[in-house]
Amino acid sequence: MEAPGSADTRGVQVLAELCVLLYVATVTVVGVRMLILARKTGGRPELLLGAGSLLVVAVGLPTSIASGFGKSAAEVHVAFWMASELATQLGIVLLYLFAQQVFRPGAPWARAVVIGVAIYLPVCLAGAGRALEAAAPQLDSVAATRGWLLLCFLGYGGCFLWSSAESMLQYRMAVRRQALGLADPVVASRFLLFSVYGLAAMAIMLANAAAVLFGFNLATSLVVLGPSALLGLVASAAIYFAFLPPRWYLARLRSRTAS
Repeated sequence: MEAPGSADTRGVQVLAELCVLLYVATVTVVGVRMLILARKTGGRPELLLGAGSLLVVAVGLPTSIASGFGKSAAEVHVAFWMASELATQLGIVLLYLFAQQVFRPGAPWARAVVIGVAIYLPVCLAGAGRALEAAAPQLDSVAATRGWLLLCFLGYGGCFLWSSAESMLQYRMAVRRQALGLADPVVASRFLLFSVYGLAAMAIMLANAAAVLFGFNLATSLVVLGPSALLGLVASAAIYFAFLPPRWYLARLRSRTAS
């Protein structure tokens, strides 16, 4: 007999999963659009943003789920999971490189951050892989790799925090220039939206990190899916309006500035 409230819980879980799928679909579309633009213009930022986004969301996320990670250690295909995480980490490094190229192209410390992350993340992944292989078969795979996963999430979240902070700084500068008629309102809006996207993506990472820390299932727990769903909607809307803005939105921005 079904427990009271279980149907409602399942409904919330399905809704949350749909929101996460919307987030994946939106970022994938934007990533493909950036790659097409990069091919036309030869622009490096578009290439880095497009490739990085696709590797993290369209490649790393689904293949990690397909590897069985989140179940018992015996049910995880370790090599497949490590390959999926390596794809995610490559995408994260490209996103760090995007932030460095766009916001701090001449700063030695920014280049050092990118190099440091490119070394740091694979080391954490190697540690997680060894821990998973050495784990007892019945042990939960997340519990087996908890410490190393938290270190990975630290590197993942830092990427989005950096981009968000830099975008907000550029937005504030653009608003000042816009008051003097020296900045395009669409560009200013794009900085703000990309900052919101970065904060939402970082918060999704934090929700996953909290689940790892407290032992919740990454694939089914509403502690993860609930915040991820809400934040996924925010991130989807932000990146959509930033890079695929509809005409009515552009017209509204420009009419507001003109008035």
